[in-house]
Amino acid sequence: MDNQEITLYNDQDELVCPICGKKTHSLKRYKLKGLGFYLVLFSFYDHDVIACPECMRKAIRTVCLRYILRANVFFPLVLLINSAYYIAAGTKGHSNGLFYNSPYEF
Repeated sequence: MDNQEITLYNDQDELVCPICGKKTHSLKRYKLKGLGFYLVLFSFYDHDVIACPECMRKAIRTVCLRYILRANVFFPLVLLINSAYYIAAGTKGHSNGLFYNSPYEF
């Protein structure tokens, strides 16, 4: 079988946000990052979120607020990483890797 990429959707397709139920031309999928620091122990968290831009920004704010205390002095790192997602949530079009695991996630 050939290794051909099959497009299941394009940016003109309206897809339904699984969180609020609204149709959107810009459904996003991001792996939001969290960090916990407890004296000498680090723990890293990933939150895979699929949502429209409004719901995605709300999810990013929630994750950042949740990790203020957990990340302690490393909170700016959590804020920096997730702020890149916050800015990208406003871009037009669906995310690459919306329905599969993309190798380009950071």
